[in-house]
Amino acid sequence: MLAGAGDNAPGGSTFKRFRTPSINDAADVGFISDLDDGEGVYVRDGGGGIVKAAKDGDARAGWRFLRSILDGIAHQCRRRPRLVAQLDTGSRGVFLYDRATTLVSVVARSGDATGDGREFCDFFEVGLGASGAVAFETVVKTSCANPLDPETRGIWERTGLGFVAVAEENGAAPNAALYVNFLGTPDVNVADKVLFRATRRTNKRSSCSIRPVRPRPSWSRRVTRLLTLLR
Repeated sequence: MLAGAGDNAPGGSTFKRFRTPSINDAADVGFISDLDDGEGVYVRDGGGGIVKAAKDGDARAGWRFLRSILDGIAHQCRRRPRLVAQLDTGSRGVFLYDRATTLVSVVARSGDATGDGREFCDFFEVGLGASGAVAFETVVKTSCANPLDPETRGIWERTGLGFVAVAEENGAAPNAALYVNFLGTPDVNVADKVLFRATRRTNKRSSCSIRPVRPRPSWSRRVTRLLTLLR
């Protein structure tokens, strides 16, 4: 057993409940745990001890404090768990923990520029590739601060310092269809290609022929025709 309810957690507090465990090919294990004083993300190196990646109330330069760990953890060969967290400012973000350096870096935060004139506003499912590329489901708007601004949900990827829109709602999908919504967690391979599931709506146009319709004669016209036939 790696850890159990009631065990002491690194960095203080006590483990209570566990969720979203993950393991990589090197047998490194990551998990989220409810604690006596919040939540935390933890990593156990293959055959080693458990270390804390991030915990409620932790301070990190550039993104203030973690308030709530909202999503699970995914491992790849480089031992880089990713997490979605809410900041003490009320905004959310996607963060990457590097076990080798024990540093947490920012992938994207609410209000960050997408690069096409819009902003990331919220985050959901996240996938991590072996190279460190991160794909995530997000909501983007022209301005997150404007509640009347229409929002677009989609899958985005960050490789290096740039963002790329992989697919968006109402965006073109194969076979003359449009993406409606996205399902599950995106996956990223070693070549930074993104695999995702989505429902589609076909955009087929119906065709019909138009034939002129003769108006039905009124009762007076019918009577006139009847009298004409009787003569």
